[in-house]
Amino acid sequence: MASKGVVFYLLLVFVFFPHSFQESFYDAVVKRLDCFMFEDYGNITCSVNLKNRTTSFTQVDYVLTKNLEPIQNIVMYYQFGTVFRKFMIDVTEDFCAVIQGKGFKSPAHNVIMSSLKNHSNIGKECPYKKEKHYYVKDYVLDASKFPAALPNGKYRLDMRTIDKLNNQDVMMVKLYVDMRRKIALDILWN
Repeated sequence: MASKGVVFYLLLVFVFFPHSFQESFYDAVVKRLDCFMFEDYGNITCSVNLKNRTTSFTQVDYVLTKNLEPIQNIVMYYQFGTVFRKFMIDVTEDFCAVIQGKGFKSPAHNVIMSSLKNHSNIGKECPYKKEKHYYVKDYVLDASKFPAALPNGKYRLDMRTIDKLNNQDVMMVKLYVDMRRKIALDILWN
């Protein structure tokens, strides 16, 4: 049996250094996905396929009718009662500059793009070309890079794409995520 000091030490390490471990502290499941394209920029479709209570696969497909140099705005919301309110993340970045290594890369961008790169052709080239098919296939939200101190609950992540040349909204993708913290013993024994 472990002493109280060892257990306390392990809990401190898990809380303050969560990225030291590959295992996720959360079950984060995308429950719903809404997407739409503004004006005459093209067509977009999206869907979520629930595999089980802890895993869902997201799909997004779009084709642009214009070349696009995207600005990406990412905002996270947390559901308080029946209302979603801004929570922790509200960042806007020049997507092409980030891909080319010239711009500020936010932690939100790192979490999303690092797990997205194996499931998508988004972020491989910039600017985006008209008439090219862009996709996200079988993407599973990777919660292993999330901070260790997020509360259980329902979250919404809004990802808005803006055309840098004329400052118009191009598309919006909204992920609705249920996030539940795993029990510490489950993490230690897996």
